[in-house]
Amino acid sequence: MYSLCVKCWVSKIDHLLIATLFCTSLHGVELRIGKGEFQTSMGIHDFWQMSAKSDIDVISISQPRYNLNETLYLFGTLDIYSSPSMEAVSQYIDTVMNATTPFGFSPNTLLGTFVPVPNSYEIEGVDVDIGITKEMIKSRDYSLGVGVVTGFSTPIMKMENYFEAFNFYADILDYTQTKLKTYKAGIVLEGSLNLNESITLSSKATYAYQQANLTNSIMQFDSDGKHRTFETNVQYTPKSLKNIYLNAGYSYKDWQVDSMQGTIMGISTPNVSAVVDIELSSRYGYVGIGYKF
Repeated sequence: MYSLCVKCWVSKIDHLLIATLFCTSLHGVELRIGKGEFQTSMGIHDFWQMSAKSDIDVISISQPRYNLNETLYLFGTLDIYSSPSMEAVSQYIDTVMNATTPFGFSPNTLLGTFVPVPNSYEIEGVDVDIGITKEMIKSRDYSLGVGVVTGFSTPIMKMENYFEAFNFYADILDYTQTKLKTYKAGIVLEGSLNLNESITLSSKATYAYQQANLTNSIMQFDSDGKHRTFETNVQYTPKSLKNIYLNAGYSYKDWQVDSMQGTIMGISTPNVSAVVDIELSSRYGYVGIGYKF
């Protein structure tokens, strides 16, 4: 009974975090637009390494600071990632798959007879962080705080104009009840420095434990590791507009997988992280506009 309650509570975390971020945005919100790169690195310990990069566009909705009392405040960020380069590859594959061959049919027509092919799609990702910070040092010109942070992330794939393919794969996922969840929890260190009445510099770093779980009727995989972020920005508040500000900054996120193991049809798989290094990272610059009450 206790384990069932815990599972129910965990399954609602993502809804709770988004609801909290939405409610606090009524007191102030920040919209950011960014561009950067996503990198995946993989290799065998001290023997062989490879990496792949793709460009990313990022849209962020952020609540930088919601005061709970004089020294305690809540913060949160919702990042939505998309990759123009991946979409370009998708469009190229789409063109090839639908090109008519000398035999009078396209590869998509032939393959689609047996298995619908969703060759036109968009890949996106969502990353949510929310936390509470307590200011340990506070003055008119600067502040330094420490706190806790939690959140989740998940990939999203949107297929376009391929209803047969969507229904085909949706039926498979529904039959196997596939679930993918990624949660994290850790600590945060945040500081700010007021250069004058209009310009403020701020930085934030987090260090968290991150756990991912992929489960369906056929297989189950668990992975965990270290999740680290660093962000710095400069904020400009026009003297004539005290509630509206502009900012620009840089964000870096990194997830190093420490262990990964699971089962396929009830058979245990080895912990590949014992010999394989896996690391995912993103970095991007951004500009934004926000308001506060």
